[in-house]
Amino acid sequence: MYNTIEVANRSIITFIMALNLQSIQNEGNVGIDYILNEAKTIWKEFKAQGIDHYNYEKLDAYRLQVIEKHPQFASSYPTVLRHMIQEYKFTANAFKKYLMKLEKNPWKNDDERLESYADYYTCLYKDNPKLFGESHWNATSARTLHDNYLRVLQIEQKKIIDSIEAAEKDFDQKTESYKVKRLRTAINMFDDLARDQGLPQETIDILHKMVAEDKMSVETVENICAEMINQGAHLPIKQSTPDSIAKENE
Repeated sequence: MYNTIEVANRSIITFIMALNLQSIQNEGNVGIDYILNEAKTIWKEFKAQGIDHYNYEKLDAYRLQVIEKHPQFASSYPTVLRHMIQEYKFTANAFKKYLMKLEKNPWKNDDERLESYADYYTCLYKDNPKLFGESHWNATSARTLHDNYLRVLQIEQKKIIDSIEAAEKDFDQKTESYKVKRLRTAINMFDDLARDQGLPQETIDILHKMVAEDKMSVETVENICAEMINQGAHLPIKQSTPDSIAKENE
């Protein structure tokens, strides 16, 4: 059984690789021949559409149709699908070589994943250099193509990682700011209710201390406020002290 992962998105040159390190495996007991035949079918059906090479809107729309019809293939080989439909670049021979190489040496980390993307693009060039505007392939051009392609992927990956980290940081900051504001609002409400209902300062201080020591959540403070509103001065906080015990025994 062949097992690989490919996750990709649009790029300024060929595609922008989307960072998603979650494993995507082929469904069922599927081998290279099955995968290759599916690719051939997709390619044949695509060419029959006769979509103009430069009609990017229609190409994008058709690609979405293929994704819907062949979800597993699209999830496992999005780079192959993108080059096939959006660049008219596909050969069964190149794809088979790529599959055989990955079957023997599947990538195990993110760097190897990007390397495999560049390997496939190089396989396309070697198998049909005319797709790249050359009559014959040569080793120098193949290496340059591979390195440039890989460099684009690495640059785009860094942009995506930076963007994700910035978004997460912004979300965390906003979430923390919201929590602080919510807690401050709840405490202020409690203080107002406590003053209005004449609660002893000792009880007020207990709540403030518990909040400061992170022993009471904002939800608890809000619930206490709700109970105070609904039940008058009843407050589910009680902490015995020598003074309070003495007063109760008088």
